[in-house]
Amino acid sequence: MREDAESDVADLVVRAQMDEEGAFAQLYDRFTERAFAYAYRITGNAEDAEDAGQQAFLEAYADLLSLKDPAAFEHWFR
Repeated sequence: MREDAESDVADLVVRAQMDEEGAFAQLYDRFTERAFAYAYRITGNAEDAEDAGQQAFLEAYADLLSLKDPAAFEHWFR
């Protein structure tokens, strides 16, 4: 990921951690395809991959305050 994109993600994470409306939705929009692709590689099934991706976002939302380095979101999320 480019440095600019990394700082954009870090900014979104900080905004989401502060519960700014729409910030987590922007993270979702940015990472949903990657989450699905990653889950599909593991499950080999589109339906299971969608379920796993949704579960990952729910867990990420619930645990977002535990992320100490906002720039590390992508690796932490995976």
